[in-house]
Amino acid sequence: MKKLVVIASVVLCAVQSHAQGQFSFSNFLLSPAAPIYVGVVGGTKAGSAYSVEYAYLAQPGVTDASQLNVEGGITTLNNGIFSGPDVTVASYVGTISLQIRAWLTADGATYSAAASSGHTGASTIMQVSLGNPNAIPPGTATSLAGNLSSFAVAVPEPTTIALGVMGLSVLLFRRRK
Repeated sequence: MKKLVVIASVVLCAVQSHAQGQFSFSNFLLSPAAPIYVGVVGGTKAGSAYSVEYAYLAQPGVTDASQLNVEGGITTLNNGIFSGPDVTVASYVGTISLQIRAWLTADGATYSAAASSGHTGASTIMQVSLGNPNAIPPGTATSLAGNLSSFAVAVPEPTTIALGVMGLSVLLFRRRK
């Protein structure tokens, strides 16, 4: 009987030490659909010139995006849709705080590199319960359905730029007189 208790304890510890959760890094076939747009939600869908990445923290309830860890998972968009791999969060099963970030790829290889350009956008921070592939029977990666809403990548306003140029030209013109 003691041997059985010891063996059961060892097996239970081994299973718990290999705990991991998964989520699906994709908005493909979500219902309701959640494409990523350029400029304004409902406008032009972001195409292959845009990239997306995910950032998360293995802790529920985070509301500050600067606390999230960028883990990678960079993929490109096609008509507002991205389809990355299932992501495994090692040593954690539970709810995570997750954000999807998009940017114009020409402005940088990552979201943080492109942040100063103004051509960036991010989802709200979602609370996602991870699927457990080690459960019996195995769970599947959690879909972002019901969590991810459409969002837009900002485009700097051309009228603001034009107004700035006109203001500078007036100042230069006045200085010449």
